[in-house]
Amino acid sequence: MSSLISADNTWALWACLVGVAALSIWLEQKYQWASKLTGCVLALLGMMILSNAGIVPTESPVYDSVWSYAVPLAIPLLLFQCNIKKIGKESGKLLFIYLISSVGTVLGALGGFVALHKFVPDLNKVAAMFSGTYVGGSVNFAAVTSILQATMIEAYTSSRGAWVMMLMMEAGAPMTAKNSIRTLFPQALQAPSD
Repeated sequence: MSSLISADNTWALWACLVGVAALSIWLEQKYQWASKLTGCVLALLGMMILSNAGIVPTESPVYDSVWSYAVPLAIPLLLFQCNIKKIGKESGKLLFIYLISSVGTVLGALGGFVALHKFVPDLNKVAAMFSGTYVGGSVNFAAVTSILQATMIEAYTSSRGAWVMMLMMEAGAPMTAKNSIRTLFPQALQAPSD
């Protein structure tokens, strides 16, 4: 399927990406409904609309460069703004619970791998991908999948043994890291009021 902007039109695609990102940030700062969605979600929705409308392509080297360069650069830039001492002081219990559940998830993945690696091909990749998503969410799943050069479809359909291994991971951490926080500290998910 062809789009209005071709996949190799680098400048136009960068203009769309930067424009949608800027619009999303502006909407988030200007309107309360947009701040509830966040600029990131608005940017994703904007690009999905442009893609489905046939304005931008679904695949392009520009998107690969965003994932390869811009995102890894943005993470440390965001961390430069953090007050680590304040975060440690205010989230001590929360961090402790998160670490315990993360260790349980990793132990469950290791146990599943040891029990099933003879029966399931590439179980090491599946264990890494699902450990990443259980500990840190879908962004980690995508990152680990990219590093291991596996496709999302391979991750979900590798074999029945992989699903058994996932159940063992769940046994290793009865509540995944995110769910532990959601269950035990629901107030942590609420936005602070100014």
